[in-house]
Amino acid sequence: MGNPLHYWQAVIKLNSIVANLYILDIWKLLETLEIHLESFLRLLYTCS
Repeated sequence: MGNPLHYWQAVIKLNSIVANLYILDIWKLLETLEIHLESFLRLLYTCS
């Protein structure tokens, strides 16, 4: 077993990387939904 401080620093670093990836993923998802919503509304507008 090494230095517990280094272990916790590594865990915290890993968690922040995962959290950042998760947040980026959510933004991508929201952007995709927004694009789909826009095209859907445009479709409704042209059909009416």
